[in-house]
Amino acid sequence: YEEIGSLYPKEQEKWEKDWKNFAPPKGESAVVFYNRVENFMKHIQKEEDGNYLIVTHGGVIRMIYSYILQNNMDFYWNFASRNGDITLIKYEYGNLFIDYILPTKLI
Repeated sequence: YEEIGSLYPKEQEKWEKDWKNFAPPKGESAVVFYNRVENFMKHIQKEEDGNYLIVTHGGVIRMIYSYILQNNMDFYWNFASRNGDITLIKYEYGNLFIDYILPTKLI
């Protein structure tokens, strides 16, 4: 974080003022990112049944958590996700819920 701030101080300042709407050069804002994840989750919810394995980076899983928790991207900062963590998300009776989060350091 410090290195980014020293290399791109203006961009970091803009991000700190409005992290949801700031888009870095050739990048996307958190709002656009969240909308992509939200559309993906809605697509999965439309499927009648099936199991899905999603392998992703921490940013996506944190957006998925935010979507599940009242469709509110403000929850993004309430979670950490480490490399290799396993999360089981279920969809039953019209509801998505986080069944468990298993940190791989416990395996």
